[in-house]
Amino acid sequence: MLSSDLIQHLRQLISRNELKDVIQELSRLFCSSPKLDEVILQSARYSKVKAQIRTGVVDYQQANLTENQIRAALLELISEIDEARSIDPVRSEIDRYSQSISGKNIVTGNIKAGGNVNIGDQVTNQLESRSSRYLKIFLYLFVPLLAITLAVYFYKHQVASKSLTLTVHLDDRTPNPHLPFEEGQVSLNYGGEQRSKSIDQELIFTGIPGTFAGQPVQLTFEAVGFQRVDTFFELKGEGLTLPIYRDDRYGRLYGIILDPQTSSPIPNAHIIVDELEAYSNADGTFDLTIPLAKQRRQQRVTVEHPDFETKTVTEPVLPNEQTRIPLHKPK
Repeated sequence: MLSSDLIQHLRQLISRNELKDVIQELSRLFCSSPKLDEVILQSARYSKVKAQIRTGVVDYQQANLTENQIRAALLELISEIDEARSIDPVRSEIDRYSQSISGKNIVTGNIKAGGNVNIGDQVTNQLESRSSRYLKIFLYLFVPLLAITLAVYFYKHQVASKSLTLTVHLDDRTPNPHLPFEEGQVSLNYGGEQRSKSIDQELIFTGIPGTFAGQPVQLTFEAVGFQRVDTFFELKGEGLTLPIYRDDRYGRLYGIILDPQTSSPIPNAHIIVDELEAYSNADGTFDLTIPLAKQRRQQRVTVEHPDFETKTVTEPVLPNEQTRIPLHKPK
C-alpha cells in the first residue's frame, strides 16, 4: 500500500515538472502490477517527446501539449491509487467484525453441546434464537460500515463547503540584473472557469470552491521576455512555486557593415560586443549570438577595420530586425 507521504511526494514532483522521476518511482512500485502497463505507456510518450524536442521535430507548443497530457495521466493514476488506498480501512473493519462473529458462533456451538454455561454468577439456560443471531450479525456488519460511510460523507461535505486559497510564487531560474522581471499574467483554469491576475513575484487566488480539492487544474503564465508556462497540478489549497525561464529575444544581434559613401558592404570588419567577437562576411553581414548573462535591450558595439575609422555605437537589440552600422574612411 502506498503511504500518504509518498503520494504527496509524487504529486509535488509533477507540480515541479519532474516527470521523469515520477515515472521511475511508479515503475519501481508497480513492477508486478497491472498498472505498470499505463506507467510504461506514459514513459514511452515522455521519452518520445523529449527526443522530438532535441531534434526539433516539434515546436514548443506541441511539446508542451503532450507533456500536459502526460501530467494529467500520471495525476489520474495517482488519484486512482489514493482512492483504492482509502478503501482498505473499511475492509479491515469488516474483517475484524467478521472474526468477532465467528468467535461468537463457536461459543454458541459449545453452549449447544455442553448445556448450561456459567458467565460470572449468572447461568444461561436458553440459547439465542436464530433470528436474534442474524440480527446481531447484521448489526455487527452494518453499524460500523454505516458509521464509516457517514463519516466519509460528512468529511466530503465539509471539504466542499470550504473555499480554497492558492498562493502562486514565481521562481526565476534565469535571472539577469539587466533584464529584471517586471510583470506577467497568471491564469487559473478549473471547471470551465478561467481567472487571470497580474503578478510581479507572488499572487493569491481566493474563493476557489472546495469541490475542486484534489482535482487537476490548469495554470498558465505569460510575460514579455519569458517563455510561456502551461502546466497541470493537483489543487490542494496550498502554495505553488512556478519556475519561469527567460526567452532568447535579446540573444541575437545581427546586421550589416556599410560604406556610406558608396553604399557598399564592408567585409572582414571586426565586431566586438561585451568581449564577444564576430567578423562581417563578404556581403558585409554579421550574426552574433549573445548568452543569457550578457543579454541587454541595448548593446554597445565596437566595429574595427584597417581601412576605416573605428566606431563605437549603442544599438538596440530588436528581434528579427537588422542593424545597419556605417563606417567612414579616415580623413
